[in-house]
Amino acid sequence: MAEVKRICGDKPAMRISSVDHITSDLKSENDPSEITFQCATPVVEQPVQPAPVAVAAVPVPVVAPAPVRHAPQRKITLQGDATFAVGSATLTPVATAKLDDFIAANQGVDIERMTIAGYTDSTGSAELNNRLSAARARSVQSYLATAGLRASKWDVEGYGSASPVAPNTTAIGRAKNRSVELQVDGK
Repeated sequence: MAEVKRICGDKPAMRISSVDHITSDLKSENDPSEITFQCATPVVEQPVQPAPVAVAAVPVPVVAPAPVRHAPQRKITLQGDATFAVGSATLTPVATAKLDDFIAANQGVDIERMTIAGYTDSTGSAELNNRLSAARARSVQSYLATAGLRASKWDVEGYGSASPVAPNTTAIGRAKNRSVELQVDGK
């Protein structure tokens, strides 16, 4: 190390590598037999700070957001024992809750035509099922109109046990067939 100091003089020496054939550790007090070094202060690059740039403030016009208008709910089907009991056109609380959601989704919508179709399962006579399905459809129309839903035209029909959506051979199938479908045509 004395030879390194003699060569570098006043400049600091930076050890790059060294080999000591006598000991295996490279402590600074060892005097290695081979050394690679550099005389001079290592250059430490300073990050270049960009000069501040003045940016003119550009006024941004404040625009009121457009009112959010949700897409109307176009179709809903009320079906099952939770909607109507066997032989009944009285809406259950589950059915009125679904209708309330439907009404909320269609507030402010210009409804040109509201189609309400009532259905029954196949138990009972055709005459009874036709009257009951029509009564279910009218029950839904009455609830919607009383709650404030407005339509230019109401098409309210009962179709009895026609067009079943499930087999009438099981209780579950019959419950699915006791239904009312609502369809909105509008803007």
